Amino acid sequence: MAKSKLCLFFVVDGEKLEAQACLLAASIRRHMPKSTPVIAYHRQDYELSSFVKSFLKRCKVTLVPLPDTGPDDPNPWSRPWPVGNKNLAKAQKRDCDISVYLDTDMVMMKPVDFEAELGDGEVLACVADYSFGALNSPEAWREVYEFFGMDLPEERIALLAGRKLELPPYFNGGFSIFREKPIGKTKEHFGEAWLADCLKLDHADGFDDAREGLDQTIYPITIRRIGAKFTQGRQAINYNVQAHGVPSGEDIAIAHYHTFGTILRHHPSVGYAAVMNIEHLFGKKVTREFIDTYGEVLAWAHRKFVVPGMVERHLADGRLHNLSDLAALYGSDKGPSKHRYTELYQMLFWPYANRKINFLEMGLLIGGPEHSISKDRETRDCPSIRMWLDFFSTAKIHGLDVSDFSWFKHERFEFFRCDMDTRENIVAAADKMPAMDIIIDDASHASHHQQNGFLELFPRLKSGGLYIIEDLRWQPGVMEQRGITKTGDLFDEFQRTRKFKHSNPEIGEEFNALVPDISGCFVFQENYDRSARHQVAVIHKR
Repeated sequence: MAKSKLCLFFVVDGEKLEAQACLLAASIRRHMPKSTPVIAYHRQDYELSSFVKSFLKRCKVTLVPLPDTGPDDPNPWSRPWPVGNKNLAKAQKRDCDISVYLDTDMVMMKPVDFEAELGDGEVLACVADYSFGALNSPEAWREVYEFFGMDLPEERIALLAGRKLELPPYFNGGFSIFREKPIGKTKEHFGEAWLADCLKLDHADGFDDAREGLDQTIYPITIRRIGAKFTQGRQAINYNVQAHGVPSGEDIAIAHYHTFGTILRHHPSVGYAAVMNIEHLFGKKVTREFIDTYGEVLAWAHRKFVVPGMVERHLADGRLHNLSDLAALYGSDKGPSKHRYTELYQMLFWPYANRKINFLEMGLLIGGPEHSISKDRETRDCPSIRMWLDFFSTAKIHGLDVSDFSWFKHERFEFFRCDMDTRENIVAAADKMPAMDIIIDDASHASHHQQNGFLELFPRLKSGGLYIIEDLRWQPGVMEQRGITKTGDLFDEFQRTRKFKHSNPEIGEEFNALVPDISGCFVFQENYDRSARHQVAVIHKR
């Protein structure tokens, strides 16, 4: 069966939307077939910059002026409403079988088969994250439905963020897929019908509360009024990263970010990928021109934005070497946004970056039994492993966890499943591993687990190797043994006296038996503040 002809489209007017349009267009061209038509609609009364015209041309995006938007044309809306431009764009006829509308503040993160997403439906919409105005209860919708001569539907959906209200069907107006032919029982062009219904309510009396999110208010009304066959879209193809953060693994296909701060500071994995699409497609010179043109609207010099520094370092030498950058890129909490371990690790690990070492990390993703979550939980990402694979260009990376990460495949990665509650389990796993150059314990953080691991694995560490224990300041209440010496106190005592003191004398003797093999030990406090709680221990093997 022949594939349907697609057309993707968005709106560009205003400097902010120009910058967003560049990021969106580059992401489309990075992830969609080159033959896919893409249209950028713009108002006739706004003069696009020469850069965005040139850039969109590079991306093979066709610029199309919106009819009746000249300086002397009357405003079709009852009051100024810039968001209405996207409804004007949706109402235009396109030479395709399926139209895909994308808000300009979106970026594609991977390829999407839009026809498959639509399936046998005529319209696809994704559940909204929040409600607008006073339409925050089913009863509040009754008057809107009655205005269009319809009964309030019995169906209810849960919004995805905020209060997660139970409402009649309510969809995000920033993303839609619809067939271009006349559809539904009334055989109307969906974009035209959506615009007409928006204008009808906009000019009616008594609906001020419904106007705040007018396009979203009318979206389900039009679908129901014309009797269109409906497909509810996956959250992954319209993922609000501002509301939900960046999902792990394969859960995100199109990021809806809303503000530049969302992706340049809070969720840099999206922002870095968005800017690097430009570099991948057109090189450093065009990327630099984009930054220079839109630096002010992007707030590129904002001191708290991390992506600009990552991009600048990449443009300088062609790759990310800095562990803090990689932590931000992959969403690891070892980076500057939380624990700041990468500032220490950059110094410790740089000599190993290009060596064929063996590296072990215990604990691959937050959550699990230490947070009263089953060890058989579903795991979809291991951010620090991705970071280590990038930083250590030739190292063999090993991972150990009580949960299953065997799904993660890489030629330089090997996984071992192990419950560190008993030393026998650790020995069984270690017997299958080579001797390590670096070991990091970021597992449950229970003191006896940390100490079990050290007693069994430090002797197997290569001479000159590093053994690191993270998150000394926190132990899980559901697992911590009463009266046990905290691991941070144990190594702090050794750092000061060269002797281990433990609440269990037998365990203390085992630790002291390892003293001749320890050439140095440093315990660092939270945020490297000496007055703060113990945070990370670094032990060097003689």
